Amino acid sequence: MSEESRESDGLGRLVAEHPVAGPPSGAFTVTSLVVGLLGLAVGVPLLLLGFSGESGSRSNFVVGLPLGVGLAGLLLAWHGAQGVRRAREGEVFALHEGGLVHRRGSATTAVPWTEIDRVKDTGREGLLFARYTGRNVNCRIRLRDGRRLRLTGYTRQAAELSRAVREAAGAAGPAR
Repeated sequence: MSEESRESDGLGRLVAEHPVAGPPSGAFTVTSLVVGLLGLAVGVPLLLLGFSGESGSRSNFVVGLPLGVGLAGLLLAWHGAQGVRRAREGEVFALHEGGLVHRRGSATTAVPWTEIDRVKDTGREGLLFARYTGRNVNCRIRLRDGRRLRLTGYTRQAAELSRAVREAAGAAGPAR
């Protein structure tokens, strides 16, 4: 990286770059997809059988469980696919002394700390599958002009970056 790009838009020296790496395990995304498809493959025929009146005394639980597992698996697979997409687009957060630079594809947003209106991280480390769905960090950055940036657990060292952004933005202006 050239010295010119290291001092992006007058934000000072580059402290660290945090690329979006996608889910920590591609196997989790694939497994979620397989479980989702199997759950639907079992649940949909049971549902149709129930509507046909041939189900006898089959409870709603027997029909609902595979459908629920199938839908949950597909949702987890979708989250993983979104992380992979963002990583392939080359999304990067660059932490500078005077602000944050967000690059995604050909778009670059340079944000001085004073232009950040609010930073809120609602990530939940203990949540089931949080690390695999990028929900262990969910940092929402709102700029004074109304634009928003979102930093998730799919970003390398996301927790440290979220903490650094909250601290720097808080020191640059009123309480957030």
